[in-house]
Amino acid sequence: PDKKHALMVEINIALFKLYFDDSDEIYKAFKKLILKNIDSLERSDINLHFIRMIRFCIARKNVKSTGIDFQKELFSLYQFILEKGYYKNLNDNYLPVELFRMVVMLGLEMKKFDWVFNFIKKYYTKLHPDRKSNMYNYSMASYNFYLKDFDQALRYFNKIQLNLFMMKVDYKNIMLMTYYELRMYEPALSLIDSYKHFLSNSDILTDRLKKLMKSFILIVEKMIPYKTTFKPMIKYTIKKTLSDDIPYYDWIVEKVN
Repeated sequence: PDKKHALMVEINIALFKLYFDDSDEIYKAFKKLILKNIDSLERSDINLHFIRMIRFCIARKNVKSTGIDFQKELFSLYQFILEKGYYKNLNDNYLPVELFRMVVMLGLEMKKFDWVFNFIKKYYTKLHPDRKSNMYNYSMASYNFYLKDFDQALRYFNKIQLNLFMMKVDYKNIMLMTYYELRMYEPALSLIDSYKHFLSNSDILTDRLKKLMKSFILIVEKMIPYKTTFKPMIKYTIKKTLSDDIPYYDWIVEKVN
């Protein structure tokens, strides 16, 4: 008889279904239920439910769907969360760094370059003061990398205080690709060496993430002598070890081809 508790039960049943059934219809029903009752929910619950929807869309983004383009769906979710301020909670009104990063990377992936530029300029000020400078420089470096303005990307990378930067893996990946694009092979090889040590010594990264990153840097390490010697055997070994779950797969294929 208690409407508030009845709603909680209904939402939790829908959430349970979403965890164990990845169908489009279950997702749409869950989203509709949350949006319909959003004014009745606590801010912490709203955060939780949007995080779950984001994770669902990320998992489904590269899967063929009969009814939903999950890349566009994820982008619209981000826009809605930002416009309504649903990233805020009772303890923290700052925009989470990870959400900021995911919005930038998705926008760049979708080639919405003007939108990304305006987003960075508008929303970096909403990050925690201790983090906004590094995230601004990192985001502008990534933005310029995707625009193929590699010199400008490098200038922004050099402004990042790496000892305070949370996204060290992202930083190293895009920095390595920037070095490659600029044909700065000696700094690239030096970065690869330090990156290997970083991955081996890290207690924070998961084994799966370490494996993926090692695969990525090993391929780039092979691409450098191929670029300078053009030995067909190197290209063969690169293609043999290349799989579509390796980070920046499209970039690697483009460069190898």
